[in-house]
This record gives sequence, C-alpha cells and structure tokens, in this order.
Amino acid sequence: KHKHLQRFIAPFIAGKVPVIVQLMATDAHLAAETARMLTGFPEVGGININFACPSRQVVRHGAGGGQLRNPAEMFAIASEIRSAIPDLSLSVKLRCGFEDAVEILDWINGFKFCGVEFAVVHCRTVKEMYTALPASERIQRLYAVVAAADGLPIVANGDIYAPEDGVEYLNAADFAGLMAGRGLFRDPYLLRRLSGCDALAPEVGSRFFFNKYLEISRRDGKVLYRSSLLETARMIWGAGSPLFKTVLNWNDEEMKCAQII
Repeated sequence: KHKHLQRFIAPFIAGKVPVIVQLMATDAHLAAETARMLTGFPEVGGININFACPSRQVVRHGAGGGQLRNPAEMFAIASEIRSAIPDLSLSVKLRCGFEDAVEILDWINGFKFCGVEFAVVHCRTVKEMYTALPASERIQRLYAVVAAADGLPIVANGDIYAPEDGVEYLNAADFAGLMAGRGLFRDPYLLRRLSGCDALAPEVGSRFFFNKYLEISRRDGKVLYRSSLLETARMIWGAGSPLFKTVLNWNDEEMKCAQII
C-alpha cells in the first residue's frame, strides 16, 4: 500500500538527495507495481533489484541470493520492472553464483536484454556468505564477470575496506565503478578517500558515524534495540576491540545517553 511505502521511504528522502531504492522479490508483477508506486516520490532516482542477499531466511523463501538458481525468473522480474519504470535507472545486485563462482558467467549478459543499465557484482557466492577471500581470487572472479557481461557495465563489490582495495579492482579490469558496504561502517569517508579527496582519519570518522547513529536512533525518545546497537558496533570495530567492549558493557541508562569519546 502507498501509505506503507511512504512511511518506509520518508527518512531516506528527507535529505532531498537522489535515492536508489533496493527491492527483493519473488513475484515479478508485485515487484513492478511497487517500483511504479515508488516513481511517485521525486527523490527516487532508480530501482536496484537484490539478487544477492545470502541470509538463510531470505534464501529459504526464494528471494535475494536464492534467485541465482533461476536466471529465467530473475530476467522476468527485471523485465517487468523495466516496463513499469521506463524513465528511472534500473540495476541489479548479484553474487557470482549460488554454489560456484563460475555460475554467473553463463547468464550475466542476459540482463542486457532486460533493460538493466548496470550490475553490481559481489565477489563471493551465496554459500560463501561473508567468508574472506584473497585479493587475487576476488579480482580474478570479477575480471571474468566483466568479460562475460559483453558490454553490460559491472560495478565491483566485496571486501573494499580501504582505498587500496578499490584501486586493486580498478587496475584489474574496466569496472564501471565500485560499491562498498561494510567498509563504509569502518570508514564512513571511504568514498571520499577513493575519489582522492581529503577526509578525516577512519578512526575519527567511525566514532562520528556511531555517535550520529545513536543520536538519530534516540530522537523522539526512541532507543535502539541492544542487539542492533551491538551488531553495528561489531561491524565498525570488530568484536575484539576495546570500543566494542565499551558498548557491550553499557547499562540500560548508558544505552539512552552515552557516546563514544
């Protein structure tokens, strides 16, 4: 329903900057209708379809990375969404395969015929979840994807935590761009650094980010669930860091007002 979409998207478009909304779906018609409704928000500049999420719950229901087992269904969803939003950007988020990293090479170029403008490709498979890969393996996999894509622009994704990680990708193949995920938790200014701009040190930026996260979450008297707070702190600093242990040891009152100094 429109009111549900409006409630969901309100915080994201409040800054009046262009937003790409990511959808996960198993029903092409419903996905297309949702995308069409989102065009009613002028800040929405595009739709990205998530065929990459490795969450067991998501995959069990056939969405996210679970769709990689059925390329024809992915193409159907992408094609129907494209028909519903002819004037908006359309992209897909993929992993290299469900079980084997060569799976994507058989079907990646099919998205060219669905009206998809670019694909963001993560270097791991769904089965590999978040297992770290050697840089040489990441780059070899995505280099092969660029060749198989036959002209479809590929954005490299996976284990980009520092500028040198991004440079390794860009030196290896003709990628259309880079997408950083968890790396932005550790270094909120990573994209500025990758662009060659001056920025605060990662340890300063991460503290600023975490404190801003707390500030936003506490507005109107709301407090984050402890599990969400700890998960965010863990992604930023790691479970063995002193800062994570500081957050871990906060009592209920500190949860409501403390900051990382």
